[in-house]
Amino acid sequence: MNLQELTAYNSNTPLFAVIGDPIEHSVSPLLHKTLYETDGINADYTSLHITDDTLREFTDIARKKLCGFNVTIPHKSAIIPYLDEVDETARMMNSVNTVKVINGRLHGYNTDILGVIATLEKNNIEIKGKSVCILGSGGASKSVVYALLNQGAEITVARRKNSTTPCFADNMPAVNVTTLDNLPDADIIINTTPVGMTASCADTPISDLPERCSFVFDVIYTPLETTLLKKASEKSIECENGLYMLLIQGVRADEIWLDRKISENAIKAASDILEAGVVKNRLAHRKKSSILLSGFMGCGKSTVGKALSDKLGFSFVDADAEIVKKAGMSINEIFEKYGEEHFRKLETDVLKELSACTDTVIASGGGAMVKAQNFDAVKDNSLVIYMDADEDFLYKNISKSDERPLMKTPDPKTRIHELLSSRKTNYEAHNHISINASMPVHAVVYEIMKRI
Repeated sequence: MNLQELTAYNSNTPLFAVIGDPIEHSVSPLLHKTLYETDGINADYTSLHITDDTLREFTDIARKKLCGFNVTIPHKSAIIPYLDEVDETARMMNSVNTVKVINGRLHGYNTDILGVIATLEKNNIEIKGKSVCILGSGGASKSVVYALLNQGAEITVARRKNSTTPCFADNMPAVNVTTLDNLPDADIIINTTPVGMTASCADTPISDLPERCSFVFDVIYTPLETTLLKKASEKSIECENGLYMLLIQGVRADEIWLDRKISENAIKAASDILEAGVVKNRLAHRKKSSILLSGFMGCGKSTVGKALSDKLGFSFVDADAEIVKKAGMSINEIFEKYGEEHFRKLETDVLKELSACTDTVIASGGGAMVKAQNFDAVKDNSLVIYMDADEDFLYKNISKSDERPLMKTPDPKTRIHELLSSRKTNYEAHNHISINASMPVHAVVYEIMKRI
């Protein structure tokens, strides 16, 4: 929606919005619409691209057309002079992210703090007596500092080494200020910098984590696992991304606007939708329209594929089932009547067709990505994920079925070892992402979502 459309808005349905510059990638409409739909709330939510020079015009229109709005960068401080009232916390922070319209008057609040506190509580993090180092000195850093003040923690803000702009914490006696290359040995690390987001997702704001670090919180939520969080996981350090913070600050905004509690069911539904939305955006960023699961027979491609498609709201297709449909006979019959070479040709044809699908999870056959020709046929449209599993895991799954022609042997364990040994190099060469599939299904699904 633009300002002209907002001015012309004439509906009995209460309208809320988020403003910012840029705004096109905001997930706020998805979040709030899910909350409204789940809780049966009669309201709508939109996004508005508002620049510095249209901020005053927007607030004049908002007084008449909106019931409330969220504020994101770069307007969280700039909006304050146009508001009629600002609550104590938002005024102290000089930052407003939520505005309620009451009889044409604009009331400002800040719910970012509540999102920070909720994230720490969700992870059972005790702040008192801990050393907390906050990476970055921008608006998000300020929200974290104010959330932690008076909770008995030793707080340090670490900024860029060569930064010449004043830091908001310079005049706060309870907060230490240092640089990113001179971190204290902190118990808790909280990243508020944009380093690690989509455009620089391989980067990290610090090269290593402090020795005593026991929790890492990265306010970034796209990708779901930043390089910083991956480093934490590799060291078995508990960690959390910024999605829950985003969720709760939005929930609290709705509760301010609507004067009612949002249900736990709605919060859970919104959490799932947001998580899926992030993954879909990441897939689009990679310029892929589908996800193709590769790996040895028995690694769980079909089971994981169905669970992943449900999680993302995608369609699911089993490539082997499509081959059966195309041939008009079972895979066993194809092998017996025409041989493996004919089957592989059918497989290539089907994979080419399926790869063109959008919003689809495809489970490929066990030998599909052994051939470079098949990978080349799908790699432009499909994100190929290799599900690597150990031989014991594979045997346990394969032994449950008698419909695998290549396993018709007196010694299936030896056959698995021989086949996997001959294929593994090709599996590893023909994928975009490789994951460990020898885990419970829900863990494999989330691992895939994190890695996308």
